[in-house]
Amino acid sequence: MKTVRICSQEERLEHMRKICHRRSEASAKKWLEISDRSLVDQKHKVMMCWMSKAGCTAFKALLLQAAGFTVSEERFGHNLMTVHVKKVLEEHGLRSLSQLPDNMTRNVLDSYFSFLLIRHPFQRLLSTYRGKVLGADSDFPWFGGEALKLAHPELFRHNKTLAEMTAPQQVLGPPTFGQFLDWIAKSATYNDHWSMILEACHPCAQNWSAVLKIETMEHDSKLLISHLQPDVNISHIPVRHSHQKKVIHDHCYMSLPEYADVKEGTIDYFLHLYKVDMEMFGYGWNKTTNTAYCRIKTENGVCC
Repeated sequence: MKTVRICSQEERLEHMRKICHRRSEASAKKWLEISDRSLVDQKHKVMMCWMSKAGCTAFKALLLQAAGFTVSEERFGHNLMTVHVKKVLEEHGLRSLSQLPDNMTRNVLDSYFSFLLIRHPFQRLLSTYRGKVLGADSDFPWFGGEALKLAHPELFRHNKTLAEMTAPQQVLGPPTFGQFLDWIAKSATYNDHWSMILEACHPCAQNWSAVLKIETMEHDSKLLISHLQPDVNISHIPVRHSHQKKVIHDHCYMSLPEYADVKEGTIDYFLHLYKVDMEMFGYGWNKTTNTAYCRIKTENGVCC
């Protein structure tokens, strides 16, 4: 697997600001509009904007650990979904920006260590499919059902029982990855599991301290951990679930063979949808090899 130098935070932020400067309309977005996606740790003066399928489970678990909560698979169960429970987070001093008094909000925005937690959008799409469509314990069974209805309209039109099923994939089997992406593209269904970074976190509207990428999770997590010490005594973020094992080690190129069966028109739809996101954070896609990559050109050469 190819690797390139990991960018410094200064290089990432400078590149992001250049794209923001060319997109003045994005700068007009208000961070407070999406403050429910923030997670604020007042004790350590940290704020993150998280995105689904971009390591938010692992990073929320790390913040809970710093708050004194023992994070373990034995306590949470296999999928660790407890870290997303609002009550659990609040009980340990972790709140969204919208939950804070107005007079505290400005201080958080101006003085806290604030970071974006991001991942290549094509990797997020695949992770969503694996976890929410193929996953046996998926809490979004309708994802697969809606994809199948779009892929086999005649079958559902003539089979009333099948049409009324919440999860027809239990009878038909799950949709293919290509069928799942076709459904998203053709139905224009919005969900935060495949939302754009530009719309989810409004990177141009806040003076962020850092951009942490899942592609360089092992390296980047050290920066957050430095702000949580001495309440955590690890060197980098630990593996919290099986899917994370695939991305814990730093990498800037990842072959995604599942995309080989996706229609070219569907690929083009998502390349257009995520065009600004990918430009802003150095993400790219090689159609020939079905490879997701991360490359930012700087004065010191290419980095991720």
